[in-house]
Amino acid sequence: MKDQYQRVAERTLTAASAMLNIQIDEMAAFCCYHAYESTASALAASKSQKHGYKVPHQVKLKTFWNCAETIGNNQMTDKIAQLNMEIGSLRNRLLYPREVDGEIKMPEDEVSPQQVRQLLKDVQEVVNWVGQQI
Repeated sequence: MKDQYQRVAERTLTAASAMLNIQIDEMAAFCCYHAYESTASALAASKSQKHGYKVPHQVKLKTFWNCAETIGNNQMTDKIAQLNMEIGSLRNRLLYPREVDGEIKMPEDEVSPQQVRQLLKDVQEVVNWVGQQI
């Protein structure tokens, strides 16, 4: 399963780039989230840890960090810790409109193109690293 999860991650990053190119930033960011969780599952599967759609979001992110930590690359574990927080808080805001202080916030209002470009770059770095590890 590790190779299949990694393939999903790579293809989803391609979709993220396409969405960014046509200025659908919230979908590009959501694709980054999906690619990130897929590569997290790839690494978890390679380490015989719980992975995939049956694992709750927060558990999956914690498992990803734990698996990465066993490899011993402090720079990458720091990046994963940072992305776990960023993606963890962004995920739900990209799916549905929400009311904040009486105002409706749309998913497209949650991220800027610059934020998505940086997120795409960071997630691509992690996906490439996981690809080398599995």
